[in-house]
Amino acid sequence: MTTHTSYSPIRLSVIAIVSLFVFSTEVSAASGSVPGIQEVYRLDRLPVLKESIKVASISSYDRTGGNNDGFGGQYSFVRKEKDGLVLADLQGPGVIYRIWTPTPTDDMLEFYFDDETEPSIQVKFRDLFMGKHPVFVRPLVGYGAGGFYSYVPLTYEEERFLLQRELDRSWSTLRLEEIPLDDVAAYQIFVNGNTTSVFQFESRGMRDLVQRARPDRFEDIIALVALFRPGPMDLIPDFVERKHGRQRVVYPDPRVEPILSETYGIMVYQEQVMQMAQIIGGYSLGGADLLRRAMGKKKPEEMAKHRVLFLEGAAKNGLSAHKGNEIFDLMEKFAGYGFNKSHAAAYALVAYHTAWFKAHHPAPFMAANFSAVMDDTDKVQQFYVDCISNGLKVLPPDIHESEYRFVPVDEKSIRYGLGAVKGTGEAAIEHIIAERANGPFADLFDFCRRVDRRLVNRRVIESLVRAGAFDSVDEHRARLFASVGIAMAAADQESRAAAQVSLFSDEAAPVGGVAMVDAAPWDERLRLQNEKLALGFYYSGHPFHYYEREFASFVSTRLDRFQAPPPEEGARTQLMAGVVESVRVQRTGNGRMMVMVVSDGTASQEVVVYDEVLNQHRNLVKEDAVVLIEAKVRSFRRGGDNGESSVFVRIAAERIFDLAGARERFGRSLRLAMNGAADASRLKQLLEPYRNGALKVCVAYTSAKAQAEFDLGEDWKVRPDDALIAELGKWLEPENVQVVYQ
Repeated sequence: MTTHTSYSPIRLSVIAIVSLFVFSTEVSAASGSVPGIQEVYRLDRLPVLKESIKVASISSYDRTGGNNDGFGGQYSFVRKEKDGLVLADLQGPGVIYRIWTPTPTDDMLEFYFDDETEPSIQVKFRDLFMGKHPVFVRPLVGYGAGGFYSYVPLTYEEERFLLQRELDRSWSTLRLEEIPLDDVAAYQIFVNGNTTSVFQFESRGMRDLVQRARPDRFEDIIALVALFRPGPMDLIPDFVERKHGRQRVVYPDPRVEPILSETYGIMVYQEQVMQMAQIIGGYSLGGADLLRRAMGKKKPEEMAKHRVLFLEGAAKNGLSAHKGNEIFDLMEKFAGYGFNKSHAAAYALVAYHTAWFKAHHPAPFMAANFSAVMDDTDKVQQFYVDCISNGLKVLPPDIHESEYRFVPVDEKSIRYGLGAVKGTGEAAIEHIIAERANGPFADLFDFCRRVDRRLVNRRVIESLVRAGAFDSVDEHRARLFASVGIAMAAADQESRAAAQVSLFSDEAAPVGGVAMVDAAPWDERLRLQNEKLALGFYYSGHPFHYYEREFASFVSTRLDRFQAPPPEEGARTQLMAGVVESVRVQRTGNGRMMVMVVSDGTASQEVVVYDEVLNQHRNLVKEDAVVLIEAKVRSFRRGGDNGESSVFVRIAAERIFDLAGARERFGRSLRLAMNGAADASRLKQLLEPYRNGALKVCVAYTSAKAQAEFDLGEDWKVRPDDALIAELGKWLEPENVQVVYQ
């Protein structure tokens, strides 16, 4: 039975980071920590090429697909896939490795087993192959005692863009273990709370914590990872105050200062408790570990035995029984939820590395993050917003420029990946990319003619049009969208005509030209709605911007400046407005409630709609609806009664208005500016369908002889729907139609 080394998830995370972010593949696998693989070779960068390179020592080998069942002689394990030429999948100690080249070649790479009891693999390269094509060795999945730990595997496409887009030559020699741990820019990422895509620090609570703690050394990062858990959270206020000198650092005994100084006198790690047991209680290392276990299990009988042992040791070290009991009580309290420092340090290292990449190589770093979550539109949107706030450009999807995944164009620009467009699929996108190598697409008809329409079907093309990926061909998206059907039909007709060869000629009958469908251009709102259908969010703008000025008359705060009252003030009623991005219904002990996400283009907020309010306003709560919400906002403390504890906010809707309802609720009148040529009967005709509303109509009449302003009266109060505003604007011009607010 083969014995495997146990691997923790954190080590695999480090491996994943190496794979995702290092442009050169001449780096140590997992910083040289993975047995069996010493180097990941880029053969065309090795100064001296040997005829035979030892790739890996293995403890077992999957012979599936091999052409020789024995160990002796030549053993070929080569199969051709769309990613390239896979040479072998090897199950090594704790990790499954893949040896492969992305460049298909006819040269067979030969595998030899030198020793039947302890086989190794030799890869022989012929002269034609040597140095001309890259060969990679990388882990796929690691496993340990707890089961399999997987991560997003690096694909050929990711390798391709990493190799072809070497934006900074310094990456060619970059090693994770050589990244300095005192980089000011990396710590500024934490201090600013700019931690989207930073491992373990993405949550709102973590962002709040690092902004308060303002870490400036690696030991702080380790401590914050360990503290941000139920239980240790109570220690966060003291940790922050002591770090910044606002609270005196106190040690239980002067002899433990070297142990507790890095955490400002606070016991954060299990290792600190064990060391204190050694120094104060005279425990051995093994005995200290038994004490740690007993404290974690909280068994009274075991704790009583250890208290006696600890007090005996403390007495020998000059402590009174009172002081010994006091220190033991402290240790017992902290050991109950203390974190393992080695575990926290591993998480902190990955967190620091991701912050370093974000600070120094933002575009490649974020492109890799985008590519890892392309199927999760919420995460893509989150990363997109983060890129914009950090000054990065996310260039639109483009059938001529985009790859399947997101790729960095330079250190400040990322090209949107076509694979993130809903309804497409990898096979269709890869086919488009391969076909465009034969030349740019002249128009939609040329595109449909050249692609395999079994792969690139109507749904794929329509999704790409909605996303704006055809804008480099024709910016008139409505016309393109309306013409997809006839363009595909024309391409099919041309294919059939080409197949019907004349008995006397090899030339196919020509097919007549087909014109594009004439369609009205999409306005901004329709364009954004279609982008959301294709991409999962509004990419090129936000529909609320169309109403922003009007809502500003009665909603004073944008969502990015939305502030909840402090917990001690209780609930406060506030107005908020935006577009409903998403809705979901949850069942609670008191019935149902809906959670809707509302966005105004500056930020998003979650709003809870309880059953009673939902029943009253069900028809208004739907995606893409513009709403005004009268909400009760309240803050709650989490983690303890201390004022520095984490705080979370709940926004509960009490009343919901659509745009017309908001105009009725806060508007004073609908003011119409009319001149002497205005037709009273036409005005009556337009207002009639919207009568019996709550907003009065005021007419400002001007002619060559007179001017006056008057109300039409109670009988002609209207409901100011968008349709009415649009019809009146079309007749009188938009600037002559205005809702006047108080």
